[in-house]
Amino acid sequence: MTCPKCSRQNPDAVDRCSGCGSPLRPGTEAPEGPVADLPTRIDAAPPTTSPASRLASGTPLGSRYEIQSVLGEGGMGTVYKAHDRELGRTVALKVIRAEMVARPEVLARFKREILLASQVTHKNVLRIHDLGEAGDVRFISMSYVEGENLKALLEREGPLPLDRAHPLVRQIAEALAAAHEAGVVHRDLKPQNILIDADGDAYIADFGISRS
Repeated sequence: MTCPKCSRQNPDAVDRCSGCGSPLRPGTEAPEGPVADLPTRIDAAPPTTSPASRLASGTPLGSRYEIQSVLGEGGMGTVYKAHDRELGRTVALKVIRAEMVARPEVLARFKREILLASQVTHKNVLRIHDLGEAGDVRFISMSYVEGENLKALLEREGPLPLDRAHPLVRQIAEALAAAHEAGVVHRDLKPQNILIDADGDAYIADFGISRS
C-alpha cells in the first residue's frame, strides 16, 4: 500500500506508514501531538523535556560518552554536546525520548536518517556516525559543529551581505548536488537544518525525512 503523504510502499496489513507515521486508510486517526509528524530536527517543536529529566553535565552515557551540555530540543528528544572517551573528540548526540523507544516507526526513522546521510559523503553534509544504545536509551551520534544554525544567524543579523551569503549558498548547493547524485532527496531543507561553524562554513543536517 502506498502512503498518500510520502509515497512509501507499505505492507497491506499495516494501518500507518512505516516511514512517516501517516494513516494509510481513511478514518484511521493519526497520533496526537508531535508524534504525528515524527520530527527529528532540533527545532521541530517546542521543548518537551522538563529540566529535571535532562541529562546533566558530566552524566555518562554508556561507557563511551559523557554529556557536556544541551544543544537543543524537539519533538523527538534532546540533542546534547558530549565527549567521546574512546576517540577523544566532541560529538553531538540526538537522544530519543523514552516514551518513543517502543515505537518501531520511530527507531526505523532514526535508522533511515543514518543510512541515507551515510550515502552522502560531502564536506558540507553533517556526518552521522552511528545509532547507539546505553541501557534503555537510544541515540544517534554525529559530528559536532561549533557554531549556530542559519535561522539563528539570520534572526540576529538580518539579511546577509552578498560577500557572506554567496559562499553559504554555494556550499549548500554543492552539498545538495552531492546528495542528489547519491540518490537522496532531503525534503526538509530550511535555515534550522543548516549549521554554520565558526569559520562560516555551512553543513546540511537532519536527513530524518529524506527519501531515496
